Amino acid sequence: MSEILLMAEKPEDFPFDAQHIATETQKDKTLSQIIHYVLRGWPTRVREPELHTYWLHRSELSLQDGCLLLGNRVVVPPPLREATLRALHKMHSGIVQTKALARSYVWWPYLNENIEALVSQCNKCLEHRHMPPRTQHEWITPTRPWSRIHIDFAGPFQNKNFLIIVDAYSRWPEVFIVNNMTSATVIRHLRTVFATHGLCEILVSDNGTAFVSEEMRQFLDSNKIRHITTAPYHPATNGLAERMVQTVKDKIRKMDYLTWDVKIPNMLLGLRATPCAGTQKSPAELLMNRRIRTLLDTLHPDHIQRRRTDKQIHVNCQRRNRETNVGCKIRYRNYASGPNWLPGVIVEKTGPSSYKVQTEGGLIIDRHIDQIIKITSHDKDSSHDTDGGRDSNISRNDESPDIIEIPSEESWAEMLGIPKN
Repeated sequence: MSEILLMAEKPEDFPFDAQHIATETQKDKTLSQIIHYVLRGWPTRVREPELHTYWLHRSELSLQDGCLLLGNRVVVPPPLREATLRALHKMHSGIVQTKALARSYVWWPYLNENIEALVSQCNKCLEHRHMPPRTQHEWITPTRPWSRIHIDFAGPFQNKNFLIIVDAYSRWPEVFIVNNMTSATVIRHLRTVFATHGLCEILVSDNGTAFVSEEMRQFLDSNKIRHITTAPYHPATNGLAERMVQTVKDKIRKMDYLTWDVKIPNMLLGLRATPCAGTQKSPAELLMNRRIRTLLDTLHPDHIQRRRTDKQIHVNCQRRNRETNVGCKIRYRNYASGPNWLPGVIVEKTGPSSYKVQTEGGLIIDRHIDQIIKITSHDKDSSHDTDGGRDSNISRNDESPDIIEIPSEESWAEMLGIPKN
């Protein structure tokens, strides 16, 4: 199986979803027994060792669309667990972060032990393991998101320089590849993130030239942003940015098989979707008050329901299409040279208010219902109709169409107010 990411580049990167979960759950003997107990009630005790862990969690287990759930987490059947583990660890996070990510999506017996074994045996993680961090200055955590941000440069690293920004409250990261490390570059990217998240109140940086220049001072002062710099020769004071620099470098090293335009977005998605150890919530939840969607969300049976709803909408639209008066002769708005309205025939309804019209010359054109008027011979003053002269059978009511009479040339000119020659 190919490498799995939280955001894939091709379908085979993550080839299973909630329907596969349901199918494999039904095939598994143990999980089939669990489904039986969930639907018909649990015994006071179970003798089979493989059922004991499920029995301990019996009050949390439920069934939805053929998938077992523990709370809101999907119980993954055995054939799909290895691939799921690889998806959870694709960002090569440590044991704590990988477990936190798993707790947001999936569950099975001994999941924690499986994660510990996977991470401890991961060659990428072992190759790039770094020394434990030194004691650093501890900042007070802000009370709201995006009130204090930390900023720093990383690089040159793999022939690239990076501007890294992290929110102190949510740990939401922003990473930009930069061609230079000037104040103008920093300000340009700050404008981008401020346009997305709003202005921060405090910006923390080291004493780099780009951060303490007069140009930078004027930009921050103009936006009423307080600038705090770290103590000289002690960059670890900006510990949050320093840790994010280290994290970004570690992730990039472990994703060397990807191109940069794929590597950076995937890294950011993983960092933003993974719950933090201290808060047990992801940066996205803390900053945006929602969990951002990843491929792991497709394992949940809610995804099946959404697709069913989409399918029902599509079927209903198809049914309505069969009831429209395809074949009716109408006049359509002409935007080329010549008369404003030309005769044509409706050949297909493509949407609630959209139609394909065949012209007298045989061309097929698209028109909105507002660009179509009916043809009648007995209504002399159709230009004053309350429906604007539109065919009510087309626009408002999909009942059986009326018989349409084509007016004479004189009547048509009179309806449209065309002066007689």
